[in-house]
Amino acid sequence: MESINNDDNDGGEQEAQAEQIARSQHQRQRKQERQRKFKKVNSILKKHGKFPVQNRNSIDELVDRFLEEVEDSVHDLLCNNHVDADNYRGLDSDRDTEAEVETAIRCFPDVLSRRDDRFDEYPIRILHCLRLHTGADRICNLKAVSFIPIVARLAVEFGLFEEKERGGLLLEEDEGEDNRNTLQLLWDPNALTHPTTFKAGMFFFPKKKGINLLFQKDTIGRTPYKIACASYDQLFQKNTFHTPFYGSYASYGVHYASKNKGRDAVMEVIESTLSNCSDKPDNFVDAFLSAAVDKGISLDCVYFLLRRDPDMLHKLRLDSTLD
Repeated sequence: MESINNDDNDGGEQEAQAEQIARSQHQRQRKQERQRKFKKVNSILKKHGKFPVQNRNSIDELVDRFLEEVEDSVHDLLCNNHVDADNYRGLDSDRDTEAEVETAIRCFPDVLSRRDDRFDEYPIRILHCLRLHTGADRICNLKAVSFIPIVARLAVEFGLFEEKERGGLLLEEDEGEDNRNTLQLLWDPNALTHPTTFKAGMFFFPKKKGINLLFQKDTIGRTPYKIACASYDQLFQKNTFHTPFYGSYASYGVHYASKNKGRDAVMEVIESTLSNCSDKPDNFVDAFLSAAVDKGISLDCVYFLLRRDPDMLHKLRLDSTLD
């Protein structure tokens, strides 16, 4: 009986190996076929002027159509935020690399200043969100949100928006609630579990505004900082803490000695991000003064800045003395 089972296992392993070999061979054949076609296309384009005029016209039409369809494909990749079960077709950080996305955009930079037909929005304005179905409320798209820094940086590099619009993140036409939503995206509780996005906010906005928005009150007095701390606390209490930055609760739950593990986790994200923004001067005097006088900013901001730089008040006194 044992011999029969061993034979069955050996047969199953051999079959699996054979299937793997067959798949590998098929992939190699497809790759070779693609390379052969690419070489042929390149050869045709190089000899374009030697073809009869009617063939040249056909080639021109095909090239125009090819470029148009590839550009549409790149634009759709940036704007496709509808998700239906496993039918998501937008950017995915688990599949797409930053280098690949940058290559695609550099080939067709105008896609960044081209509005989406469905929502009449620029790609950077809808890249961060998902729609479960037509007309549904948006939810944060953690698959694509980490690409916001690349999109904004390239938009600035190619001069597709005015300088004050920060690569499309701040548009004069987008006033009121829409504009606040774009700003808050980079500092909302989800962003605090995604340091790449939080860093984008610190990079593309002055530190005064960047820090203060972490503590900006909403209509009922909540701030992104407090909401994030509460969310982390709940996850720790349920022993289900898992984020792209910290991993599982089992690995990191004992990392924080304080009872306020949620606050400690959020503070670690903030401090890590600030320390990595090495190209920005580490001076928050303006942010401190703004937080002290602005009723729309929680006093948590004042406490945070004082804890980070206990000499803040001394610096202010020196500045006033020099003046």
